[in-house]
Amino acid sequence: MKHIQIINTIWRRRQIIFITMGVAMAVIILGTLLTTRVYTASIVLRVATASGGTVSFTDYPYADTLLNTSLNIITSEPVKQAIRQQLGLTRDPQIEAEIIPNTELVKISVQAPDRQLAFNTVNALASILQSRSAEFFSGSGKNSLEIINEQIQAVESELQSNRDSYNKLIAQNPQDGNKIAEVNQLIEVNQQIYTSLMTQYEQVRIRESIRDNAITIVEPAVLPTRPSKPNIPLNLAIGLFASLAGGLGLVFLFEYLDQTLYSAEAIVEHSGLKLLGVIPKVKDVKDFSDSNYIESIQTIRTNINTAHTPFSILVTSSEQGEGKSTFILHLSQAFAHEGKNVVVIDANLRAPMLHSLFELPIEPGLSEYLDGTAYLNEIIRESKNPNLQVITSGTPDDHPSILLNSGKMQSLIKDLEKRFEIILIDSPIAHGIADVRIVAPAVNQILIIAKCGKVQEENLKLSVNQLSTVHENNLRIVVNEDEEFQHHYPYRIRVLH
Repeated sequence: MKHIQIINTIWRRRQIIFITMGVAMAVIILGTLLTTRVYTASIVLRVATASGGTVSFTDYPYADTLLNTSLNIITSEPVKQAIRQQLGLTRDPQIEAEIIPNTELVKISVQAPDRQLAFNTVNALASILQSRSAEFFSGSGKNSLEIINEQIQAVESELQSNRDSYNKLIAQNPQDGNKIAEVNQLIEVNQQIYTSLMTQYEQVRIRESIRDNAITIVEPAVLPTRPSKPNIPLNLAIGLFASLAGGLGLVFLFEYLDQTLYSAEAIVEHSGLKLLGVIPKVKDVKDFSDSNYIESIQTIRTNINTAHTPFSILVTSSEQGEGKSTFILHLSQAFAHEGKNVVVIDANLRAPMLHSLFELPIEPGLSEYLDGTAYLNEIIRESKNPNLQVITSGTPDDHPSILLNSGKMQSLIKDLEKRFEIILIDSPIAHGIADVRIVAPAVNQILIIAKCGKVQEENLKLSVNQLSTVHENNLRIVVNEDEEFQHHYPYRIRVLH
C-alpha cells in the first residue's frame, strides 16, 4: 500500500480512531478515578558493613552479604509483626526495599492508602531496625562475644589449674625437672591461647558494637503530599498511545474486510478495464459550474472515439446510486455543446431518473413505444439544450426485460442512428439484471460508472465479467466522485489505453 493510500485510508476512517481513542480514554479516566489512591513514603538508611573507617578487599563479600541480608530482614515477618504491634495495624504493610548500587545505602518504601499511615509506617520500620538490629542480625542464639567469653573462661580455668600444679611441684618436688618443664610448657601454650582469645574478643566486641549501631538514617522520610498511584499522567499517556495504536489497527482491519473501493487506482485495478476518465467529487453535481468537474466531463467526451458517427453508448453501473444518470445528463450536454446531434434514452424501466433531471414528463416514453401504444415521434422530446433530445422511460413496467427483449429496442437504436450522431442510453445496474445484456449488443460502447466509496469490489467484478462477454473490446470504466482528483490531477485525467 502506497504512502498516499495509507494516509487516505486513515483519513477516511478517522472516526474509528476518534471513537476508539474516546472510549479507551473514557475507560482509563473512569478507572483512574475509581482506583484507590496509594501514597508512598520513603526513607534511606545506611547499613555499615565495615568494622573500621575503610573497606578492604576482603570486606566486599561480607558487605554484599550483609546488605542482602538486610533486605530480607526488612521484609521479614518478624519486622512486619513488630510494625503491626507498634501501630496497631490489622494488615501487613506493603514494604519494598532496594540497595542503592555501589553504596551502603538501602532505600525503604512503604505504600498505604493514607499518607499519614505510610509516613508513620516507614518511620516505625526504621526505628525497629535501629533498636533491634542486633537481635535481627544475630538471631536468638548465642552471639560471638558470648561464645568467645565462654572459651576465655575455660582457658583461664585451665591456666589457673596448670599454675597451681606448677607451684605445687616447685614446693614439693623441685628436683623433678622434667615434670616441671612439662607443666611450664602447658602454661605457656594456655597463655598464648588466652592472649589470642582476648584479641579476638576485642575485635568481636568492636564489630558487635558497630553492628549494634550499624543502621543510621541518611535521608529521613517526608510526609507525601500527592498519591504515587494511580500515576495519572502516565496512565493518560499510555492510554493515548495504546488507543491510537488500537484505532489504527481497527482502521486497517476494517479496510481489509471492507469490499468497498475508495480510490480510482483501486477501481481500475480490480475492474481490469481501461480507464476512460475520472470525475471529481463536487458539492452539487446539478450545478454544472465547477471547473474541475466540467473539464473532467469534457475530457471523457474527447476520449470517446466518435470519429465515425452515429455512435451509441450504453451507460451502466454495478450499484444503485453511482451517478450514471447525472453523468449522462452532463455528457449529453457536452456533446450537444460541441455541435453533435444527441439523443438520450432512459432505458432504466425499473428506476427511471432522466425525466426528472431533464424536467420532462415521464410518459409517453420508451415503455409505451415498446408495447406499441406510442410512435417514435411521440416519445422524442426537445430538451432545454440545443441539439439535445430525450426519450424518457415511460410508465414503469413490471417485466422490463420482456419489453427490452422484444426486438423493438434494437430496431429503435438503428432508427435513431439514422437521425442522431450520438445516442446515450441510461440502463439499470449490470449486476444481477438481464436488461443491460439485452441492450448491450446493439451499441458501440459500454461505460461502467464506478463511484468511489460506493462500488463494491465483488459486484464490480461480476458486472465486468457479465458485460465482457458482450463487448470485451469496447468496455470502459469511468470513476465518479474521486476525492483525490485535485491532488493528482494529471493522473486522474490520463486515459489508460
